[in-house]
Amino acid sequence: KQPYIGVVLMELTEQLGELFGVEEGRGALITEVEEDSPAEKAGLRAGDVIVEIAGREVDEPSDVQRVVRRGEEGDRLEVVIVRDGRRRTVEVEVEMTDRPRYRVFGFKAPSVPDIDLDFLPMPGSPRMKGMFWADDDDLPPDLRELQEELQELKRELRDLRRELGQLERRVD
Repeated sequence: KQPYIGVVLMELTEQLGELFGVEEGRGALITEVEEDSPAEKAGLRAGDVIVEIAGREVDEPSDVQRVVRRGEEGDRLEVVIVRDGRRRTVEVEVEMTDRPRYRVFGFKAPSVPDIDLDFLPMPGSPRMKGMFWADDDDLPPDLRELQEELQELKRELRDLRRELGQLERRVD
């Protein structure tokens, strides 16, 4: 069994962030809430953007995944969302499930043009289960280190893009 809250998440772009009222496109957009899930019971719904979970800022869906994955049955997670441009806080109770991992945290297989390299397994790896790694802890140490470096580079790139956008606005 695995920890579960029952949301399907999507990474925000800056433009989606503007649309949903989230600064700099940081957060994880809920695209679906599973019926009778902890998320539904807590009042979460599609269109909400998770910006913080358990006191940690959320830049992308994998940030939510990491927190939920470490939860245990009955843990209550404080989730800060943006809905209709306003911040709200809800509490979601972690449940355990036997569902396949990609649905547990709400990651559906992306379509080919929109593929996110973070979710691609290493070909031929004995640690693969289905199409996805069973858990980051199953990664060999060198791949885990590379994954962490990639996440840091993504954050730095996002920050640089934000700074460039601010400079461009000043020039205009």
